[in-house]
Amino acid sequence: MQLNMGMVSICYQMEVFMKVSGKMEVFMMETYLTKIETLLESLWKGERKENKEMTIDEKYIDKLCLPNIKKVKDGVYRFRCVFCSLSEPNPNKWKGYLYLKGNSYNYCCHRCNHRSSLKNFIKEHNPDLFQKYESETSQDVFPSHITFSPEHLRIISKGK
Repeated sequence: MQLNMGMVSICYQMEVFMKVSGKMEVFMMETYLTKIETLLESLWKGERKENKEMTIDEKYIDKLCLPNIKKVKDGVYRFRCVFCSLSEPNPNKWKGYLYLKGNSYNYCCHRCNHRSSLKNFIKEHNPDLFQKYESETSQDVFPSHITFSPEHLRIISKGK
């Protein structure tokens, strides 16, 4: 089941990219093929567990389709920096990192020194995905089913 969902996600992202750009660049195609290869390898080794829950941040890190992304250890992802990798002649240098600090992920590149939170990284890298990320994370913080007590409403109305 996990493999099918991963493959569907990768194929959907490829289709969306094709519709937006009208073509598939070699660099992006290599990224998608690497993701498929990694997914198949992990299935072969039995590393993907059905019962492992991904956090919202990890789910969106996976959806970003970053070039040559690899999970180094829990809470640390390494990949080619999307900001400076075009000027890097060696395609095997991975200087971009997403790392967990506290309970949120941050981005850092050890080549161009670009730093940001995961939220801002998604916003800069993929604005459409950012809209979905915002809606999903804001539901966790501010549930829509909150009702205020009459006492609370009275105190708020006095402040106006």
